Amino acid sequence: FLSNPITGLIIGILVTVIIQSSSTSTTIVIAMVASNVISVQKGIPIVMGANIGTSVTNTAVALTLSAKKEEFRKAFSGATVHDCFNILSVVVLLPLEIVSKYLESLSGAVIRSLGPIEGSGAPRLLRVTKDIWFVHTTEKSAADGAVGGVLFFMSAVILISCLLIMVKVLTSSLKGSFKKLIRKAINTNLPKPFGWLSSYIALFVGCGVTMLIQSSSVVTSTLTPLVGLGLVKLKRMYAVTVGANMGTTLTAVLAALATGNSNALQLAFCHFFFNINGFLLWYPLPFMRRIPMRAAKGLGNVTAKYRWFSVFYVICVFFIIPGIILGLSF
Repeated sequence: FLSNPITGLIIGILVTVIIQSSSTSTTIVIAMVASNVISVQKGIPIVMGANIGTSVTNTAVALTLSAKKEEFRKAFSGATVHDCFNILSVVVLLPLEIVSKYLESLSGAVIRSLGPIEGSGAPRLLRVTKDIWFVHTTEKSAADGAVGGVLFFMSAVILISCLLIMVKVLTSSLKGSFKKLIRKAINTNLPKPFGWLSSYIALFVGCGVTMLIQSSSVVTSTLTPLVGLGLVKLKRMYAVTVGANMGTTLTAVLAALATGNSNALQLAFCHFFFNINGFLLWYPLPFMRRIPMRAAKGLGNVTAKYRWFSVFYVICVFFIIPGIILGLSF
């Protein structure tokens, strides 16, 4: 079933949309590779799909600002710039990977240069101690499904509630002179001739914060309402988003190191190189950088004019189209 790379891509999208975390879905795939359930080659498209699926969270946050037309237009553009970047990266890099297997080859060369990994064990920091209480309680596999279902439902409710509260707090508190101060602090550029470095500083900030909190969705979702309020410009949001995409790869590397398996680590490096290549493709050159931003602006303009388009976009891009493709792949 997973021999079809398009199928793997769609599975990565749908699973990540459901669990709202690309870090979790990529970690699951890495564990499957470490257990020899799937190969590195079959895991690469799933990881690419996870990159697309994670952007649904900040798009959902933008929907909470639909009451005010102008704020909604800006917020939806800020949210979908993540979608556009990831989709465009997959459109270019997945066919290239299918034809040339360059990610698999490059990551394999890196792994071979590191020497033998099997038998060395996981780093001490990443080892799980056997006296943790939940290791014993989950030995009853019959209850795992029920516990997983309850925890998934609870986490979904908590996630949605926290996102709504976050948007409400930000929109109510960032007003007046404080709003002007925040706007100036975030969007200020360095003096000439170093002005071009400002966007790269924002990129590294996005990467660093994501590495600390282990979630690109949280970073981009926090900035989405700020874009809607006019505190963050779209180009600055784009820089942080690209940085967050690179920062989230740390989770996969840590998960792979915890397995002590060379194939798992190879897939983690594939994830890293995929996001690095996306950055190199859509960021350093100004005319290439404008393509995802113009696409996001277009989506924001259409959504501001036709409010129903926002819900239609989310349902089609993240559910209907992937579902149809997955069905056809059977």
